[in-house]
Amino acid sequence: MKRIATIFLLAIIAPHISFAGSAQDFNVRVIECISAKALKTLRKDALEGLETHIACGQDKAAMLLQSKHHIRAGKTQSAQNLKTIPFLSHVERIDETSKGFSLSPERFIDKKQAGTELKFKFIGVDKEGLAKVSVTATTTEWKSREKVAWFNEDKVYVNTEPVKKQRVIVATGLIKPNEGEILAGDVWLNAPATEETLKRLPEQARLWLELRWVKP
Repeated sequence: MKRIATIFLLAIIAPHISFAGSAQDFNVRVIECISAKALKTLRKDALEGLETHIACGQDKAAMLLQSKHHIRAGKTQSAQNLKTIPFLSHVERIDETSKGFSLSPERFIDKKQAGTELKFKFIGVDKEGLAKVSVTATTTEWKSREKVAWFNEDKVYVNTEPVKKQRVIVATGLIKPNEGEILAGDVWLNAPATEETLKRLPEQARLWLELRWVKP
């Protein structure tokens, strides 16, 4: 009875979406746009991977993540290219012995994850033969901010404090077979309130998604 009720509920919510059929193939790319001014700050190796893309207009496009999905309707798959970035610093250490407390500096490595994470959901195919998909992607970047730690009179440490920048996009759309589709969706940016960040809002700071339904 529970299974029959679930099927009936799906029919009411999505009467025009088919959940049956074989697995389908999709290509997904997460894109950010790089302005001419920002290009001047990039390393030479970062410039080599830039493209011209319709989502970015006159700006250059950087592909933050490219993934392929062989997936059945109703399923969700993940992809990521995260890497670990270490930040070296010194922190205070307080020890207690029978003679009392002691204070000393201690070396500390703070490991952070940077890169792009993606979740792709293939909802189904509608009565017009279009694939309905939903995607969320999150990019995380870290920069270092220098802070000074001082111990007694003879030891000074320059610590690298990690500063986080994170962007999120969530988009749902209908995809035609063998045609690239650009999705804008809803976006979220959490970053230090620098002058450069404020100038880039909103279009040059956001993410874009390119999806392709690959049919033989």
